[in-house]
Amino acid sequence: KRKDSQMNDVLSLKEAAEYLGVSVRLLQEWRARGVGPAFSKFGSRFVRYQRRDLDDWLEEVKKSGD
Repeated sequence: KRKDSQMNDVLSLKEAAEYLGVSVRLLQEWRARGVGPAFSKFGSRFVRYQRRDLDDWLEEVKKSGD
């Protein structure tokens, strides 16, 4: 079972890509197309992902593939 602190982890673009098992470029493409997991943008350069949002998105992908 995940710890509460892990649920609130904030990941960089690279960390999120590694967590999802996809390339940074693919994650950027998803973001540009408005698909993929939820993210937060700080200024014009910094994108962050919350681990719980990545987990929620993965769960939705699994459900849609069933």
